[in-house]
Amino acid sequence: MLEYDFMQTAFEAGTVVAIVAGAVGYFLVLRNLAFAGHALSHVGFAGATGAVLLGVLTLVLLTGIARPLVFATLDPELAEAKGVSLRLIAVLFLVIVAIAVAEAVQVVGILLVFALMVGPAAAALRFTTRLKSGVALAIGLAVAETWLGITLAYVTDWPPSFWITLVSSAVYGASFLPMMLPRAARV
Repeated sequence: MLEYDFMQTAFEAGTVVAIVAGAVGYFLVLRNLAFAGHALSHVGFAGATGAVLLGVLTLVLLTGIARPLVFATLDPELAEAKGVSLRLIAVLFLVIVAIAVAEAVQVVGILLVFALMVGPAAAALRFTTRLKSGVALAIGLAVAETWLGITLAYVTDWPPSFWITLVSSAVYGASFLPMMLPRAARV
């Protein structure tokens, strides 16, 4: 499978998109803005050329505002009292989301942007409550779902978008399994 250039390109591009989508998606879901990412994917194609130029910067910008973003997300009143501009953080975050979405739409399309931003992040939030491990898990899940989806598409000749969305949905569904176990089994 990896003998073909197009497959290598699919894995490389998919990995880059999955990393950005997982990281940005975690904060998107944490802030209850999942559908903002979906809406931006529909209008973001026009800005895709500019986004490609800025795409190397997306993770740098997210890292730069991560601390005040988490503070403003988890306790907005205290963050504002400490001098964090909630409006500025919200605008900067939506700019980061817009850049990430516009960049990803060219590579994976509208459906997968939503699936890769929301599915892995939502599952990660169910599996862990720690910020760093949650972001890392969201990125890891997005990459794993992308790789598995591309591999299954190669084997079955069905579209990668189908497989990636199915795998992402299955992982999110699996995040509910611990709640379904009897109380004694959870301990």
